[in-house]
Amino acid sequence: MKTYEITLVSKGSITQLPDSQKIFGALMYLHNEKCKQSSSDKTTKLVHKILNKEVNIWISNIFPKDYFPTPFEEVLSRIGEPTDKILYNQIKSRKYVKKELLNKLFRDPKVSNIANVYPFIQIEESSQVKMSIDSQKYNISGLDNKMFSIPQIFIYEVYKKEKRIVTEFNFYIGIDESKECEELLNIIEESIDNKDIIIRGKGSSHGYNTFQMQAIDLSNINYQDRTIFLNMGMLLPNQINYDQSTLKLFTSERRPYEMAGGWDKNFSSQFISFVKEGSIIVKKDTFEDIGQSIESPFDKKRAIVFGNSWLYPLNVIEGGNNFGKIYEI
Repeated sequence: MKTYEITLVSKGSITQLPDSQKIFGALMYLHNEKCKQSSSDKTTKLVHKILNKEVNIWISNIFPKDYFPTPFEEVLSRIGEPTDKILYNQIKSRKYVKKELLNKLFRDPKVSNIANVYPFIQIEESSQVKMSIDSQKYNISGLDNKMFSIPQIFIYEVYKKEKRIVTEFNFYIGIDESKECEELLNIIEESIDNKDIIIRGKGSSHGYNTFQMQAIDLSNINYQDRTIFLNMGMLLPNQINYDQSTLKLFTSERRPYEMAGGWDKNFSSQFISFVKEGSIIVKKDTFEDIGQSIESPFDKKRAIVFGNSWLYPLNVIEGGNNFGKIYEI
């Protein structure tokens, strides 16, 4: 597997950081746009090959650049009943941390002076009020205007008493050596050269959640003989060692979406659970069998629910200490 780190810059306000499935959808949309002239079915064929594991692609969520998701369940389980409430709350408040703090937490989850020594990401929630002027939108006089609010988050890097707004982000993509993956890689590189806006999340019509890919770099990450991983995306597990893994689930509602009419009311809601970022995954068989994708219940001919999360391999220091095994990135 080749792993690439892709750097992005936010081009507007953010309501949520896109997860790996949203990034997969954006990349397939980009693939379809670039391949339209050669074959309209080319992207559909690629999606089916990913579903059937004839082509292997792994994608992470988007993170503030150079930060990792904090494995809360693993770290807090090592602390046990918290006696230091301040430290306990400090760890829980750090959704993303840098490598040096993550390694420190694995080695000693009761690390002191965490607040002053290590930078971290702080997320503040807010909202913006918008107005829909329906009389102009539909060219019909007398329609009432509608007020609505859009949730918004501000992402800061905090170090000591200073904080700065984060505009630079990254995600990871792992690919096999198939010709389809090489073609996708070329499309990504072309999109970077063209300065395309490719990640469009919820609220993009209002200028929210738009990201531009800035650079792509080959990452020298060793997967040889690794059995334990930090989950970096939305994982649909296939073959993992549940007894030794530390998991947290995220359940989301799934309904078909049509751009012209919004949520289609003719379909009942369905729900799916993923393994969240920050979970510790222990391999059961092969790396390729850890995750899986499944058919979309709403568009089985063309779409899939992408569950092949990108995983960061962890070193395991034999013996460990009073807190159990020691992991390191």
